[in-house]
Amino acid sequence: MSIISALEATGLRPLGGAADLRPGATLGNATDQGIIGVIAAAVLALPALRGRDWSARIGLAAAVLTTVLSGSRAAILGLAAVVLVLAAAAATTRTIGRARAIVAGAAALCVLGAAAVAIPVARERLFSADTVNGRWLLWDESLKLIAAHPWTGVGPNGFVDAITGFHTLEWAVRVGGTFPPDSPHSWLLQAAAVGGLPLLLTAALLAFLILRSARENIRTAGPGVDGDNLTGAVAAVIAYGLMLLTAFTSPATTPVAAFICGGLVSTSRAAVPHVRPPAKAPPAVRTWRSFPAGTVTSGLFVALGLGLAAPPPTGTP
Repeated sequence: MSIISALEATGLRPLGGAADLRPGATLGNATDQGIIGVIAAAVLALPALRGRDWSARIGLAAAVLTTVLSGSRAAILGLAAVVLVLAAAAATTRTIGRARAIVAGAAALCVLGAAAVAIPVARERLFSADTVNGRWLLWDESLKLIAAHPWTGVGPNGFVDAITGFHTLEWAVRVGGTFPPDSPHSWLLQAAAVGGLPLLLTAALLAFLILRSARENIRTAGPGVDGDNLTGAVAAVIAYGLMLLTAFTSPATTPVAAFICGGLVSTSRAAVPHVRPPAKAPPAVRTWRSFPAGTVTSGLFVALGLGLAAPPPTGTP
């Protein structure tokens, strides 16, 4: 994907498409291209920097290049968030020292900023205000739509039709009707628009439970390969949540983020070789303190979200 991104940055279109449209590599959308690049960079960063795996280093360089060439402001912000999360994790665990972690993080941010400004396609996108103005208008109209349906939302795939009743003359002049929005371009507003405030609160609480579970798993894993993998995963998930504050869920990016998130919160760990298994302990006495409240609550929230997202019946066939 990075090779196609580089070709598109020079004005070529190896996959077709008009020259005046934003490039998107194999994903067809520049923001999706950048999001995938950020997720890949987060997962590969620590293995590439701490080990001698050249395939990981090449993959990290390709992921960063793909992100910058996308010209997506959300993706560049997400990559900066990855740098901050990894630097904070290194400083907290004291694997390389707090001072070195701060210096390395600051240097990485400077290189990222310089690359974004030096590459013409990224620089042009960064300093363009057209989509920013369109976002503000869309968010304002989305809030009005949510206020009109605060408890039930407009259902899945209902936004594209419902939002037309809230478009203003300013929207028609600035944005037009060529590309009608099918999402508020923010996951918080998207959840509220689909299922109202109940789905928004469910999504926010589920995100909190995921991060809390991830923190506990990282503490349990400790320093080493497992700790690095989990830290990279949590950096990818946090960056994905930040990027979706100005973007929308997509079948090109959401399954990848969900897969990484599932591995992040899983409680199983591979058996460590060369370690004698402990003697069989007597069965633990189950009390209310041992009840897996977090797991059960997360499962109920997922079921509730799926129920709210299910399309209503269209009638008897």
